[in-house]
Amino acid sequence: MANKFLDSNGLQHLITKLKTEFSGNGIPSIRVSQIDTINIKEHGYEGKPVIYAVTSDDTPSVIIGIMQVFSDNASHVITQILTTHCAYNISTKDFNFSGSHNHKEIYQCYRTYNIAAPDLSNEAGTWSKWEPFADATILSILGALSTDINNLKSTTVTLGDDGKVKSSQLPSYLDDVVEFSRIIPTGEITPSSYTGVGDVVYISSINQFAITPTPTIQGSEKYYNNWHGRDNYSDEDFVPLAGKMFVDKSTDKIYRWNGSSLVEVSATELEAASINNDEIDNMFN
Repeated sequence: MANKFLDSNGLQHLITKLKTEFSGNGIPSIRVSQIDTINIKEHGYEGKPVIYAVTSDDTPSVIIGIMQVFSDNASHVITQILTTHCAYNISTKDFNFSGSHNHKEIYQCYRTYNIAAPDLSNEAGTWSKWEPFADATILSILGALSTDINNLKSTTVTLGDDGKVKSSQLPSYLDDVVEFSRIIPTGEITPSSYTGVGDVVYISSINQFAITPTPTIQGSEKYYNNWHGRDNYSDEDFVPLAGKMFVDKSTDKIYRWNGSSLVEVSATELEAASINNDEIDNMFN
């Protein structure tokens, strides 16, 4: 099941499957209004999470999510990780579990109950606020973005002749995709620099990007491989940059440099197939 992801439909099917497993294996359920009562060390095994099926407060109630509960080895803290349908206010960062079964969105959040931990922000005998749950990968990305933002704040930004921020002063993730006008089979490079406006083309016979001034008369085109903005496409030896995505505006196709030529990026490189329901069912067989 390599190179596949779990989309929203698959996630819903997985939750339905887990609900069935919960019912068949005696997994306990708890109403969403009662989860505050899971706050003593006896409610969690040290080092092993206890799993609950969380139900709505309606009658009859429906299962709206899954909750993991575990405590630390010293039984100082109870932690709840809740995956459920709910509403989330991005401005106040508050979760609302009221009428959860009516919400299509699924969120994962966590909080802690302080039994006897002196270093938590919430006092002993209280719950912390529900916080969005993020794994280590997401946190590392956010950390990198935060570093880039702080670096930009402390950097004097200068504009190029075209009035735009120079690419060398942009974070790398903002400059990984560039567009060009079209691919042409042949073209003779004019051995001089060009500072005007024009269309960027890729000349396949010499495997180089170049600019052709616009407007021009057909049959009299000139091509320059050294122009203002060339460093977005190629290095000082006019070799296309590795790690870039080049978008052909005439066809909307995407290319990358493989070390010797431009090659079209296949669909499998851009996106992975989703896991289908049969594959999810097989996980339980």
